[in-house]
Amino acid sequence: MYGEETGFVMDGKASLILIATNKSKSAFEVSRECNLPLSTTYRKLDELLRLNMVKVTGEISNGKRHLLFTNNSKKGQFKNSDRVLAIMSIISSNPGISFRDVLRQSGLTNGVLSHYLARLQEKGFLLARRTRRKVWLFTGDMQQEETSLIIQIRNETSRAILMHLLEKKEATFYDFTGSISKCPASISLRLSKLIEEGVVKKTGGVRKNYYLKDPKLVARIFTRVFPGSGISDHASQDP
Repeated sequence: MYGEETGFVMDGKASLILIATNKSKSAFEVSRECNLPLSTTYRKLDELLRLNMVKVTGEISNGKRHLLFTNNSKKGQFKNSDRVLAIMSIISSNPGISFRDVLRQSGLTNGVLSHYLARLQEKGFLLARRTRRKVWLFTGDMQQEETSLIIQIRNETSRAILMHLLEKKEATFYDFTGSISKCPASISLRLSKLIEEGVVKKTGGVRKNYYLKDPKLVARIFTRVFPGSGISDHASQDP
């Protein structure tokens, strides 16, 4: 969802805020419920106010005037906004999480969760990517290239290959088999998939070398999926 005049994109943080403000709340309450820094909450609220997607009113409490923010857009209105916010918070904190994992963390039944996910997709808050075995869930602002990469990173062998390339910049197949505790067939399969997805490139010749097409993108996505991985140190490296 976009604001054409401002270039504002309805990212995961703004989506959470829009859902949270189904009921009038202060910025502090929104920040706490969405698990966002207060500074980020104010910035996103300002953007939503400019787009008229949120309205602001005031109340007097203990002799002081407090600002309250309320959803002003049909896009973010749900009958059970607390439940929807809980679902979106899980997905926003775990991009590429599987349907089964959301089911487990939310404590909802299959049918109830499916209903809310369908509604979130209809309104543009949610993206679902389906593979042969899983349904992967993302906030609606994520691009195809990002979602594809996240799915690859969530595979243990692919993740090891990408981490090795972030550190070494280039590697041969022999390098992978020497540093990754997986059988050569498994490494070869996942490496082929990464090449097919356009994440990894290889040089020609008898001794093939493999390298990342976009190391900065891979490092950024690693940091988003695994915040404590320390991968951000490699974000500025050239391929």
